[in-house]
Amino acid sequence: MSPSFLHIPPCLAYVPGPGLLFGLMLVAAILGGYLAQLTRVPRVIGYLAGGAALHAFLRYALDIQPDSLDETTLAAAEKPLKAIKDLGLGIILFTIGGVFEMRHLRSVGPRLARLAIAESGLTLVLVFAIVCVAAFAMRGTDEWRITVCFALLLGLAAIATAPAATIFTLTEYEAKGPLTDAILAVVGVNNVVCIVLFNIAFLTLAASGALGETTLSP
Repeated sequence: MSPSFLHIPPCLAYVPGPGLLFGLMLVAAILGGYLAQLTRVPRVIGYLAGGAALHAFLRYALDIQPDSLDETTLAAAEKPLKAIKDLGLGIILFTIGGVFEMRHLRSVGPRLARLAIAESGLTLVLVFAIVCVAAFAMRGTDEWRITVCFALLLGLAAIATAPAATIFTLTEYEAKGPLTDAILAVVGVNNVVCIVLFNIAFLTLAASGALGETTLSP
């Protein structure tokens, strides 16, 4: 017999209901933030650690095996939480837009372009090189074109900076000054550059067939 807090359909017998899952996520975030405050680290680290601990606990307590979850089960379990995910993504997008305040841009001035290009370029090159070296070391030169294409996409994706975590940490420590303004401006530029370049690269590579059989949706 399935516990009362689990879904009734057999295919979801081991997946917690959305209400309980959301409640557990909140409890994990509160506890993680409290422990982070005690250890004098940014609370966002506690939130991430709490989420990872909750994931591990549910996997162990409910004996969920990744191979036993088919696409139908995952889609049915994710559907009730889709609104929460969309809300979170919307808040992140608003946060990115809020970074582009004139006082931040004026304080950074002409340094913004140099900082953004240097950081984005260095991140792209390092991630691309590391992924290529690791892939070729494990798989050899088989399908090297696909390896290079995916390394490029991962490098472009790595340009993005988590705006919510960055702004939350700066707000928590009440950071102000030229360096804070530069960080906020670069965060905004990095995310815009990442979104634009990643979509252009993905659609170009997919349309040319370099990624193999795939759909045109990043």
